Amino acid sequence: MHRMDYRFRNLVLIFVIMILGACGGSGSSSSDTSNTPPPPTPNPSPSAAVLSWDPVTTNIDGTPCTDLAGYRIYYGENTPVTQSNSTRVNVGLVTTIEIGGLSSGKTYYFRISSFKSSGVESQLSPEEGSKTIQ
Repeated sequence: MHRMDYRFRNLVLIFVIMILGACGGSGSSSSDTSNTPPPPTPNPSPSAAVLSWDPVTTNIDGTPCTDLAGYRIYYGENTPVTQSNSTRVNVGLVTTIEIGGLSSGKTYYFRISSFKSSGVESQLSPEEGSKTIQ
């Protein structure tokens, strides 16, 4: 299967650390949420991580990316995060997302991919960070 790689610039994990205790469910099973979630709230839940990245504008070969269909976030408690050991969330074309429902006392690792309207998905980004839920 041919895979097209897209350049990810400035994939940033923005973590809002709160001192309050967190309630949340587990999130380690593989799933696919295809609905586009709402934009993150100004004060994310203490059991959430906020991720933000620059939009993909070019293919890895430098040509313009003209048929970007969206992004997928992969996250889990094991590193390295792979497509087979993580939860997958389709986020559409947004470039900031809040991942909620993370469990207190657990550390989560995050990666991102993009995909074309044809369904071809890029390689996963490098792991850019982690968040431990308090």
